[in-house]
Amino acid sequence: MPRSIISITIEPELLKRLDDLADAQGVARSQLIEKLISEGIEGEEMAVRALTNPVVMQAMVGAFRDPTVLRAMAVAVGQELSTEQLQLFQRAMGAVSEVVVMKPATTAAGPPASSPAKSKSREKRSGGKKVRR
Repeated sequence: MPRSIISITIEPELLKRLDDLADAQGVARSQLIEKLISEGIEGEEMAVRALTNPVVMQAMVGAFRDPTVLRAMAVAVGQELSTEQLQLFQRAMGAVSEVVVMKPATTAAGPPASSPAKSKSREKRSGGKKVRR
């Protein structure tokens, strides 16, 4: 399969870390970047699939509306929730549940088709050409 050439902007410190790691592994920088992206994207794709699953989203919204769960989560990270913070979060989760759970963004067939904004973003990245997914 032919490879695509892309251009990215990266902080000098991160570039040095990439180069040092590529040297240590005896591979080219581009090979290392491709490997890291490939490994990282798999985890991100799994997270998106889980979070866009209507059953998972409904369970999360339900859990996040439960004050006991919210307080336990705060304690787990060494924090406390005030009554005001708890009520604000519960209202926010109520709004999310109306948008996400009641009108799921996915179906059994998978996520919805790309939005026009995403398509335009892909077109921009490809120099105005339509990008096939």
